[in-house]
Amino acid sequence: SIDTDLEAFGAALACQQAEAPEDYAQEEMILRRLVVAEGSPFSGKSLVQCGIRNRYHCLVAGVEKQDGDLHVPDAHIPLEPGDVLWIVGEKQDMDVLMAL
Repeated sequence: SIDTDLEAFGAALACQQAEAPEDYAQEEMILRRLVVAEGSPFSGKSLVQCGIRNRYHCLVAGVEKQDGDLHVPDAHIPLEPGDVLWIVGEKQDMDVLMAL
């Protein structure tokens, strides 16, 4: 289930944070859900084209399709309205991304 997948992801993220360099671990990392809306700047674009990692310094951890299945992100498949992106990043970067 999605809840089980997210719990496993959260546990893995917590483990990685424990191993991160001290200055990196002090930053606030969060997981947020972003729904690709009709007319969104991300609709019809691949993750590479969206620039979520390069421009906003965030990582797409998963893509939830309309059928409810959570998929490993494919950087080259266009996003569709209704897709849900599970994004991890520092709070300040996430705030900029979510304001789009």
